[in-house]
Order: sequence, then structure tokens, then C-alpha cells
Amino acid sequence: MSKMYAQNLDCLIEGPLDEPCSGTSFSDLRVYAKDSEHHALRMVDRLTQRSEKIADFPKIGRKVPEYEDEKIREVFEEPYRLIYRILPKQIDVLAVVHGATLLPKDI
Repeated sequence: MSKMYAQNLDCLIEGPLDEPCSGTSFSDLRVYAKDSEHHALRMVDRLTQRSEKIADFPKIGRKVPEYEDEKIREVFEEPYRLIYRILPKQIDVLAVVHGATLLPKDI
């Protein structure tokens, strides 16, 4: 089990599912967990694996069309978009959003 998966597991499955998980980008998955905890946990693991690939290959994602910043990129893990920023010494995951969700003007 990956480290990020383990950190988000408790937040995903504990407490009222209609309340967001503080400090995690995976809060949208709590709604998904209402229908199937097993599938929600698998999705968290898939998103975690995708984020680990970003760490190794930061430019693997495309530039986010909603923003005019070459450093803000995204990869897809259907139906989610994992949006991240490339910084000189790190990669910051900015959001994990459902593909049908409109993004805010500033991220």
C-alpha cells in the first residue's frame, strides 16, 4: 500500500461522507465511497500511482487549457483530473477534480 493511499484511507472511509476531508485532495471521493467503498479505495490507489509517475516525469501531463501557465499541468485518471504545478524543486498537486467539474479562475 502506498504512503499517500494510507494517509487518505482513514479520511475517505471514516466520518460522515457528506463532509470534506480536511487537508486532502481526495475529498470528492467520499461521495464515490457512498456507493462502493472498495471502488473508491481503488480509485485513491490509482490516483496515488499516477501522482508518483508525475514525480518521476513532471512534463508527462498536458498544459491545463483553462490556465495560461506552462507550469500548471494535468493528467487524467478517468473520471478525475489530477492538476499539478511544476516548481523548481518540487511538484505540488493543486487539485483532484471530477472531469465534469468547472475549474475556478485562479488555482
